[in-house]
Amino acid sequence: MNNNNFEELDQFLSSYLSENSPKVTLDPNTELSILGLDSLMMLRLLNFLEKTYKMKIHDEQIDSENFKSISSIKNLIANHKKGQN
Repeated sequence: MNNNNFEELDQFLSSYLSENSPKVTLDPNTELSILGLDSLMMLRLLNFLEKTYKMKIHDEQIDSENFKSISSIKNLIANHKKGQN
């Protein structure tokens, strides 16, 4: 999967950052914990991922491994896409 497929995710997270953590730079390895994601934002992120990437995220997939960083979310999406093919 190329980075163009993740443009919407980057925009979504950039928008959140500009409102909530303006001093944090968006980087693929930035840990989401420093972005100050609360439970409401996590629900918005899950909803965004499911709608945008047409995927179902199961409860067991919502863990610190899959949502540690932007890069790990992109890997989750890529693995989902691979499973569809």
